[in-house]
Amino acid sequence: MHSWPLLIFTLAIQAAVGGSLILFLYNAWLKKTVAENTLEKYNLRSLIVLTALALLGLACSFFDLGYPLNAPNAIRNIGTSWLSREILLTCIFIVLMALALVMSLKAKKLTQSLLGVAGLIGLAAVFAMGGLYSNTIFEPWHNVNTLIGFYGSTFILGTVVINLILFPLYNTNKGSIEAVKLPTLLIILTAFILQFTFITAIGFSLTSLNPAISLMRWLCSAFAALLLTYIYFKDTKNSGLIFASFCIMLVGEIIGRYLFYLPLS
Repeated sequence: MHSWPLLIFTLAIQAAVGGSLILFLYNAWLKKTVAENTLEKYNLRSLIVLTALALLGLACSFFDLGYPLNAPNAIRNIGTSWLSREILLTCIFIVLMALALVMSLKAKKLTQSLLGVAGLIGLAAVFAMGGLYSNTIFEPWHNVNTLIGFYGSTFILGTVVINLILFPLYNTNKGSIEAVKLPTLLIILTAFILQFTFITAIGFSLTSLNPAISLMRWLCSAFAALLLTYIYFKDTKNSGLIFASFCIMLVGEIIGRYLFYLPLS
């Protein structure tokens, strides 16, 4: 499949966007149960990873023919081109994330307001991605479900990334799991339902390209979501299974994006 740069670009950017929003929300939920200096250590660690993901997405875009090498010309068509909007909004998001990282490292404290603005710009960038793919020559992408699928992935990937970073915190502060488990489940399950709707609507044509991959993708996602639900309500002390469920969820997202790009093969 020659679309690997696009696959990594979209996954990395969406993970960074979703992660910035989840990190913003988690701070409100964790500040009552986690010491400030400990929370800020994980905030900075998370912000470094999210900025690195955003830069990884930018780097991968250079491997896609003509993008973003022709970005200065493409941006001139913001009024008519979804590609122009995607380039501009993604670049603004990356700049804001880098700026938030620099300011947070300098202050040794998360700059939440700037992170929140970056996340909102990132959501607009994901919207532009959805608009771009919904207006291509590939029939399976020609509806709003492409956008719904992208937003579902954004929040799932963001939640996965932040939780994997916070995993050591869960081992040392069990109250942190209790503080985030219900909103985390709500985000994951809502996004999963949206993605299932996305696959139901356009997935028949994509599934026919490789039924085995499609089945593997949904088995991974469904198993991870059910496992996480069970752990959160029955055995929150088993942090190893929590880690495993998020890893399986990540695998499901990667497989799903591979399936999405199969029409380009």
